[in-house]
Amino acid sequence: MEEEYELLLQEIIEKESYQQLKKFIHHGKVSTYEHSITVARLCYEYAKKKKLDIDYKSLIRAALLHDYYLYDWHDNGKWHKPHGYKHPKIALQNAIKDYPDINEIEKDAILRHMFPLTLIPPKYKEGWILQKCDKKATLSDYKKKKKNKWHKYSYVVKCICESVKESYMNILLVNDDGYKCEGINILFNKLQKYGNVIMVAPKEFMSAKSCSLTLKSSLEFKEFDKNKYYLSGFPADCVSFAFWYFKDIKFDLVVSGCNDGPNISYDTLYSGTIGACLQASKQGYKAIAFSCPHNFEILENNFDKVMQYILDKNLLSAEYFLNVNFPRGETVNDIKMATLYYRNDYNYFDIDEEGRYIAKRYEEKDITDEESDCYLIDHHIVSIQPLSNSYFNQEVYNKLK
Repeated sequence: MEEEYELLLQEIIEKESYQQLKKFIHHGKVSTYEHSITVARLCYEYAKKKKLDIDYKSLIRAALLHDYYLYDWHDNGKWHKPHGYKHPKIALQNAIKDYPDINEIEKDAILRHMFPLTLIPPKYKEGWILQKCDKKATLSDYKKKKKNKWHKYSYVVKCICESVKESYMNILLVNDDGYKCEGINILFNKLQKYGNVIMVAPKEFMSAKSCSLTLKSSLEFKEFDKNKYYLSGFPADCVSFAFWYFKDIKFDLVVSGCNDGPNISYDTLYSGTIGACLQASKQGYKAIAFSCPHNFEILENNFDKVMQYILDKNLLSAEYFLNVNFPRGETVNDIKMATLYYRNDYNYFDIDEEGRYIAKRYEEKDITDEESDCYLIDHHIVSIQPLSNSYFNQEVYNKLK
């Protein structure tokens, strides 16, 4: 792979036009040429370290060409300003002209590498990696300036870097409905733009298993498709096993779902979807549970909007996990933080034709608490609530001790 990297590097930089980048200062005292090669190297090393399943050739080529704009952006001319917004398009136009074999992954990565300054995010994994490594290299470039000038830039660059800190992640995906369920496979596809996704799901239907663990039985584990595995255990087993089996991967996020049905109110006590997140949070990982009320079309149409809301507001934390419920119906009018409503439910039992008992439940209706999860999902609003990974109540303890 190292040899391939060097060949790809030479293929791009040997052109006379590319050598012109040495004439232009990019950041601080660093030339655009030096910056571009640094970014390419960072991208290569990051992807290799993370063992990412990506197109390395496209990643390296895009990194080398992402700032191929061929002018001094410090001059007083107005045609290229604001440089931060305009230069990706100019770099792409030059790349297409001088390297006509450029592919769609490379084009998208070059054009979108300034996200979130430019509003449209990268479409492919390679673009997210380029964006991350470009910000890292930029921070390093400015640090090479004289110390007394560094303060002018440090805060701005730091903010840009922080804004993309969680843009590309190693993601563990689990559920409680089983590996064949539509919800988890939709999420597997949707999450690709946010990172490297590994699915480990129960072999069988495991709804309402909460945080159950397999303690004495053996477990079957099998890869049934690329980066997709099933385990003959509970949702919490899937989380624990994945952390152990993929110990060389540092997971940045655990996603559970999407559950076929809501997980609101007391559902959260029994849900295997929630149980998987509880297990992840207990082990110090950030986690999100997604559920929708038997309508995966609303998940397909609105997932990116909800995920971007979570990232933009920096809601992810290892101190709690998020419980996200899509609303009933066909439309989403808003996304809001919610309280956990305590429904006045009760269980009862019917008898079937063979004299066996069937568990049923009555659920409270017409809830009026407008900040609650139960109210929001009945009014076309996505509900997001932070849930604790412990039953312990410090406030009550302080009163009773």
